[in-house]
Amino acid sequence: MTYRGDLDLSVELTDLEISFSGNFAANDYMNFSIRNNNITGLSVSGNTITLPAGSFLVKTMIGADRTLDSDDFTYQLELDGSLVGTLGQTETSSSRKTGVDHVAVAFDLESTGSLKLKIVSATASSWTVNSDYCYVLIMRSV
Repeated sequence: MTYRGDLDLSVELTDLEISFSGNFAANDYMNFSIRNNNITGLSVSGNTITLPAGSFLVKTMIGADRTLDSDDFTYQLELDGSLVGTLGQTETSSSRKTGVDHVAVAFDLESTGSLKLKIVSATASSWTVNSDYCYVLIMRSV
């Protein structure tokens, strides 16, 4: 490994809000809106985040409400049509499903790519997204 002190790397950061109209179920995708966008070339349209080339770290969490303690859902990020990173899952110990795992993934893009947030499984179709407990944090180094 060689140290190159002449590299001038910078980090850009974007913070997105997650929403969904109605109740989500398995195979649905979350929608996004931008709170703060400091990544040059990043854009959002509905359930798709378009990313420019670069090295990325993405962390996200979905908080949702359900009335039955036994109900559960899982979710994962989808990069260019393939599921990537860790699988997030609710806790089944309370009726308010806001205590959930976050999902994280690191990847490099040589050109633009599209990122989505997919519900992989859900035991009931009456989940309600609680936006106060949701986020997408995207970090890009260039």
